[in-house]
Amino acid sequence: MKAVKTVTTKQLREVTILVRYTVKATGTVILYVRNDKGVCYYCTLAENGTHSCSCPSHVECYHLKAVIKVENARKAKWDAYKATLAKQLAKQYVSTSVVAEQAMMNAALTTNQGYRLLR
Repeated sequence: MKAVKTVTTKQLREVTILVRYTVKATGTVILYVRNDKGVCYYCTLAENGTHSCSCPSHVECYHLKAVIKVENARKAKWDAYKATLAKQLAKQYVSTSVVAEQAMMNAALTTNQGYRLLR
């Protein structure tokens, strides 16, 4: 469980994320959250930017604001990890390909001379 505090102009509210689901076919993220009063709601974050919450509010509630903040931080952390991993793999690939190429040149079975018959 992850407790996220959201500051609004009126008061400090806490939202705890209990469960996080991802629908891989659509990219939709569904979070089951509990507020500081103990009431649980479902928050849905779609790929196209339409977000919804099962609370009775008709405007963007503090549940959604907290969940969007957490998901944006999660996405930024994941993107940073992918970038560092890509750099590491690129470095490894270049070094192993250069080593493999050098090894092939050093251990060549033929010379750079053309075809000739032995006499």
